Amino acid sequence: MSAPNRQNLYRKYRPQRFSELSGQEHISRTIQAAVASDRISHAYMFSGPRGTGKTSAARLLAKILNCQNLEQTPGGLPDCCRVCDNCRRIEEMNFMDIIEIDAASNNGVEDIRQMREKVKYRPAEGRYKIYIIDEVHMLSGSAFNAFLKTLEEPPPNVIFVLATTDPQKVPATIISRCQCFDFHSVSRRTIQARLEEIVKLESAEGVFPTFETEALAMIAECAQGGFRDGLSLLDQIASSISEQPVKLDHVLKLTRRLSYTTLKEVTCAIFSHDLGQLVKLLNELYSLGYEPLTIGRDLLEYLRRCMILKIDAEANQLLDLPAEQAAEIKVQVADLQVRYIIGAVSRVERALLNIRNSFQARVLLESELIRLGLGDEIFTSEAVEKRIEQLEQKVAALRKIAARPSAVTPAREPAVPVTSS
Repeated sequence: MSAPNRQNLYRKYRPQRFSELSGQEHISRTIQAAVASDRISHAYMFSGPRGTGKTSAARLLAKILNCQNLEQTPGGLPDCCRVCDNCRRIEEMNFMDIIEIDAASNNGVEDIRQMREKVKYRPAEGRYKIYIIDEVHMLSGSAFNAFLKTLEEPPPNVIFVLATTDPQKVPATIISRCQCFDFHSVSRRTIQARLEEIVKLESAEGVFPTFETEALAMIAECAQGGFRDGLSLLDQIASSISEQPVKLDHVLKLTRRLSYTTLKEVTCAIFSHDLGQLVKLLNELYSLGYEPLTIGRDLLEYLRRCMILKIDAEANQLLDLPAEQAAEIKVQVADLQVRYIIGAVSRVERALLNIRNSFQARVLLESELIRLGLGDEIFTSEAVEKRIEQLEQKVAALRKIAARPSAVTPAREPAVPVTSS
């Protein structure tokens, strides 16, 4: 059980050096090389999914630019020392020359005007004054217009770092004036390895439970490529479970996710047309409190893996799957047609879209899965294509008949004699 008033894991283990920014090495090296060659841009834009390190990288950029005693990494690139006065104050969030603005709540033109009034003043403590604008895509159109001139020609020693999860909403005039970096979703393996390190450090203090490898693997999968989400979930589970080691079942119950074994059993029942087993498995899941949306969501992801591995047997690295799971899925889909799996993916996806507006979500999902389990030709995409082709042939034949001149001339009606009165 976690101790009271303990610092959250995602804050405690926030990267403090560029070497600690896991999963975004391409960005770290580029920024460090720019610092080494003294080619610093006046504006940066960091874009990517949530929890991938955009704000952390912005703070690291501010730290390395104001560090008083840069260290050299083994690769010869500079990094923050973490011991100088500026580094320590930045880590304590007590540095006047780093200004963070949340554009989600400060998105008006008046907010930008206030910032413009303060931008003209020189840095008070460090070499650079850094403005970090988070969720910059939330700024209004007039706010972007007011910001444009300042962004284009900022005062000396002022740097803007714009962070966003939705770069498509940022005007092209803003993007063109920034050096842009795309943050990628972090792989499950990288997140899991980092979680294992943190659990080892925390459990050594005696106030944090140990975790089984399978449990950490599921947490990493639930993080969906975001370190922050993975650490938040790890913290939540550690705070709510006193039993240790924390097992996979504990994580599944708290996250409402289906295990790999369960998904394999459900899909095996579908692929083997065992409708009785399929209905039994679905009833068991409902009795455990799983919602149709949850079942459909996890099943869709599993079917996607089946589809990819059927197309490319060596795609387990692409899917970020453990080797043993990938091998089992390959065996499972060995006798299936790719078209059938694609049809299953499409049908489950359509079911998920309809579930949100359905009064009987359970019935809807069950009926769709039973249709897949029937294996009848009418439910496969190739059968639909074959049926369409047959209908097209019939229509073409009918057109030919209609266009052909008739061999029989219709008989004329006998003329009616005209009688004179």
